[in-house]
Amino acid sequence: MSSRVPELIWEHKGEKVQQTPITIAEPDTKSHLIILPQHASKKDISDLKNEAYKSEIYKDFDLAKQLWIRVLAASRDSASRDSIDRDAIHAIERIAIAQHQLTSKDSDETEKSYQPAHFNPISILPNVPLKSSRGIDYTKLRDLLATGKWKEADQETARVMLKVAGREKEKWLDSSSIDNFPCEDLRTIDQLWVKYSNGLFGFSVQKRIYESLGGTREYDGKIWEAFGDRVGWRVNNNWLRYDDLKFNNKIKVKGHLPRGRVILIRRLRLIRMVLGGYSVLGSPLLSRRDL
Repeated sequence: MSSRVPELIWEHKGEKVQQTPITIAEPDTKSHLIILPQHASKKDISDLKNEAYKSEIYKDFDLAKQLWIRVLAASRDSASRDSIDRDAIHAIERIAIAQHQLTSKDSDETEKSYQPAHFNPISILPNVPLKSSRGIDYTKLRDLLATGKWKEADQETARVMLKVAGREKEKWLDSSSIDNFPCEDLRTIDQLWVKYSNGLFGFSVQKRIYESLGGTREYDGKIWEAFGDRVGWRVNNNWLRYDDLKFNNKIKVKGHLPRGRVILIRRLRLIRMVLGGYSVLGSPLLSRRDL
């Protein structure tokens, strides 16, 4: 077959027809999509739902709708699920209403209604399961975020991340510990920040901003400065000290937290985000595929 098929093509179509297979790699943003809905597991559907919820929070309603439709398809084809996923039905209806409101004459008022609530937040995200592959208790972090205690939550985030990585003595995370940081724990931490800030804060929020500026795993000074400007870590071309960051409940800068001051090590071409007073390498963290 390997020889006969090309011969037939050349005979009927000519020698100019390309016979070399071409592989097109899909972007990382599609890694959560379910290719065969009939074989989707509960975890597959749960991951897809989380991506749909996040897209709603980021107001990417077209993507959110597509993801919820995929949830519907997967739930119908999965024997372990009910025939219809009610969350998906309600979400599609919710998105239709939101899109209509955003295109109405009073869109300015609608935009205000989507501003994040900092005390007693009401988020469309479901309750975040406090999962940890290392047995870490995230109850304190959840409670701090739920009450809008941002600085304390930032410090608790640093503490638990160091504990998960086993680097409490070093008090900072190197690239290896970030690369090997458990996916389950990273998602728990990120989803707690996203939920209780109503999409304003979180590593995944920062990642979207960072990548929108052209950021990659490799350090780029100009991109980091632009990122710092965007999330409010730089003012008048100067990096703010940790204590100068805004931790009050009037914060409206997207991606401002979690994190602290930035230490730029030009000689090593690295940038460290001092999270809760502890140092974290920035580019590898915001380049994680599971955020």
